[in-house]
Amino acid sequence: MKKLSRFIVPLVLVNAVFAQEPEIGRVIDCPTAATLKHGELVAKVHLFTGGGLCVGGETGVLPNLNVGLYYGANNLIGNSEIRWFKYPGVSVSYRLSEADQWYPAVSAGLTTQGEGPYFDPGPRKYERFITKAKGFWVAASNLFEVDYIGIVGTHIGVNLNPFENSDDRDLSFYLGLNKEFWKGLEGMTEYDIATNDNSSRALGRARGYWNVGLRWRAFEPFTVEIILRDLLTNNKLNSTPSRELRLSYQVPL
Repeated sequence: MKKLSRFIVPLVLVNAVFAQEPEIGRVIDCPTAATLKHGELVAKVHLFTGGGLCVGGETGVLPNLNVGLYYGANNLIGNSEIRWFKYPGVSVSYRLSEADQWYPAVSAGLTTQGEGPYFDPGPRKYERFITKAKGFWVAASNLFEVDYIGIVGTHIGVNLNPFENSDDRDLSFYLGLNKEFWKGLEGMTEYDIATNDNSSRALGRARGYWNVGLRWRAFEPFTVEIILRDLLTNNKLNSTPSRELRLSYQVPL
């Protein structure tokens, strides 16, 4: 909780005022309260460590309701044996409330798609992604105008993964920030306390997962994300942070 408080305190001390609702569906891995508009579609490609690839997309099937589907493989690029994920990942999110001057927007959802390589049967004979999926989650988000900094997106959430829980079944919490530096270029950072990945049998070292990234909207429907994952090398299989690339294309209404 000391790590969590160090992340939260700077947000409390600034002179912030309500700006408008957030626009990003997730910070890096951590879901936010944002949803796509009815009929919008986003296609995504994620290139991760070891030549892995995950593709998929999400769409607004109803106002405030998004669904998505993902699938990928380890070692798809390279000369090692291709190992397909055991099952497709799904995502569902629903906007429960809108943001206003005093309250954040709130959404709830389900995400079964983890991040990075999938281990099957995996280290210590259990099956999981190197970074677990969020599972069931609730997120609150808002944008604030901070003195001397400008508009900052703030996000907080709680999650429980009942799928990759053979090593650790605890509830977890996360926080995230995003800030547009100039039009089309945005920085983001998130910290997942990862209390669901810190037992003696788990892969985490009880440091939590800290990720940072840059999001560049190269042109209106196309976005490039450069990600540095696990800067604290919390995962026992990581000796250095992972460098990753994500591409997305949003089909306009």
